[in-house]
Amino acid sequence: MLEKIAEYFSDPRFGRERIFWGISLPAILFVLPLLLVVMFMDEIREAWEAQKPVPPDALVATNPEALELAKNEILLGNLREAEEILRAASQGGGDQAAAGRVLGELLRGQGRFQEAVEAFSRAIALAPVAEDFFRRGQCAFSLGNDEEAGRDFAMAAELSPSNPLYSNRHYLYLISRGETEAVRNRMNLDIQLGMANTKDGWMVAAAAVALQEDKANTAANLLAEASARFSAADLADLLQAPAFDPYRQIPSVSAFLLKP
Repeated sequence: MLEKIAEYFSDPRFGRERIFWGISLPAILFVLPLLLVVMFMDEIREAWEAQKPVPPDALVATNPEALELAKNEILLGNLREAEEILRAASQGGGDQAAAGRVLGELLRGQGRFQEAVEAFSRAIALAPVAEDFFRRGQCAFSLGNDEEAGRDFAMAAELSPSNPLYSNRHYLYLISRGETEAVRNRMNLDIQLGMANTKDGWMVAAAAVALQEDKANTAANLLAEASARFSAADLADLLQAPAFDPYRQIPSVSAFLLKP
């Protein structure tokens, strides 16, 4: 075998062939790999990226389980850890609006109302829903920004008109602004049309109107009915409205209206 190879390289008959292979072979060895790299560039890039370490924040942000992780941390009382997860998730990947919404609720529960406003605002910018407007309105109210709160309550009621919590809060805001007549007209219209199923939507506001008309017993009956229709937390939130402030010491309604 070695003798044949030696004969091939010494035989003058194969001189041109040896020159051809001497030039072509190195060219093939260089061009072929380059061609393969160009052809499979995307696959090579994806494989390279898959080998790169991913920062922890990016893992949290793109993890579809981020919200569940955060909620579990909240249940365990690890609020700081939950906040970190939610802040990362609200900045990128997955449902950023949902992450902002849960973060807003977490901050609101801690009394960090301005930060909660910012979280709800981010959620609204991405995917506005009635709940976000309502919760942001609650935070604005707690900060003393009544006009901002009123606008958010109005938007929540507009987006979800069948939600009695939103509509009552909106009507109570209007009453506090001196627009009692408009609220009264709306309630009277429902009554005239026989729309009894809408009563939940203005029941608490009707109590405020009754108090303005010196009908404390009527107001007490309405509030007693409302206590059976609304959760304790939702009713307590509604009764914080300034429309009730002048009447908190009236004996027949004080049990409902006195702030804790």
